[in-house]
Amino acid sequence: MLKDLKIYPGTEIKDTDYFDGESTEDSLQFWYEIRTKIKPIVKAQMQFDQSGHRLVLHTSDGVKLYLHGCGSHGYGEGARATNFILKDCGFDPYEVNIKSRSHGPFEIEKGDREFSGRNRDLDIDYPYRDSLNHSEEPIERFEWIKNNPELTEKQKIINMNRLTKSSLDLFPPRDKKIEVSVDELEGLLQGFSEAMNYMQEALPDTVYGKINSKSKSGLLRILKQVDTSFKY
Repeated sequence: MLKDLKIYPGTEIKDTDYFDGESTEDSLQFWYEIRTKIKPIVKAQMQFDQSGHRLVLHTSDGVKLYLHGCGSHGYGEGARATNFILKDCGFDPYEVNIKSRSHGPFEIEKGDREFSGRNRDLDIDYPYRDSLNHSEEPIERFEWIKNNPELTEKQKIINMNRLTKSSLDLFPPRDKKIEVSVDELEGLLQGFSEAMNYMQEALPDTVYGKINSKSKSGLLRILKQVDTSFKY
């Protein structure tokens, strides 16, 4: 639908011009189709008025994108979509978590707290976006990255991790639980331990603090489930 769309600086594009409703699904579909055709997003606004609410994304060349199915109502479907899209745009995850659940209008701009420009290597990062050309289904995208012979192992694991994280943000399980085997968990913990050696220097303090706090809580929860009654 948006495949042949020509986008010129300063134009305004609405998801409702291409989809019948104002559902979250429509806004996500609109974002998936247009995200590779635009300049970087530098500012985002959540607008509220008598007609409803919408997420407005501003590109570096003055284009405005309107997504009417995105909101900021706590942990609802629209707020999760806002959270996902803003993180995909490269805004600071910690600030995004606060803004997207604020239950009201907000504005967020790229700046000192920008996450993407500080940490992302485009040569590492591009498979995440390219996988969308293969499929919109997370598992199919995961398999495409995993089995792509043109990618290095570093590119594969970083982008598989990013895809899993973004999917978990957007589609959290209803019972809030994820099952992995002990062997898989050991591998994740070993990789996490290695990454922590460099994480504090590489991340903004607020982002590192959030990861650190959640990690401590999660590690304690895992430890409490380890069966210490068995002796070798």
